[in-house]
Amino acid sequence: MSGNTAHVLRGASNATWLVSKAINEVFPEGNLRSPSWAPGRLLKRRERAPMPTGIPRSTLSLCPDCNREAVEAVLKGEIDIANFRENPGVVEAEIVEEAGRILMRKSCKKHGPFEDALTRTSFEGWNASRSAETSNALTIAMCTFMAQTASVPVEGRF
Repeated sequence: MSGNTAHVLRGASNATWLVSKAINEVFPEGNLRSPSWAPGRLLKRRERAPMPTGIPRSTLSLCPDCNREAVEAVLKGEIDIANFRENPGVVEAEIVEEAGRILMRKSCKKHGPFEDALTRTSFEGWNASRSAETSNALTIAMCTFMAQTASVPVEGRF
């Protein structure tokens, strides 16, 4: 793509964005259709609440055993994919700091407690060198990734 083409496309994209923002501010609630994948209408920017950050905090996570069992049942054809989407093993979890590490603790009624190590070292020095917004965003991204990949039973703690 040449420089001129990229410049024209960038300008067109920016103009489209400005027009869509103006339309969003003008239309009253409920006049725009809801997407078929959404449970209801999409919230406008002024209606959205910022994601809670910091430690400790509550969140939702997956029981690794329930999720694994559900995936295997779908792959074997024992349950329909719609059943998996409704209940993939979601459990409540707490993100806490202990001994300089960030941990996610969760408990499944069927499989018992699990603990995920989201970090293995202290965050103090790392956070001190970065702004609060940047470190929170990076922490959230890292915690989300690690929570999906590092579940271990509490008995198998390191």
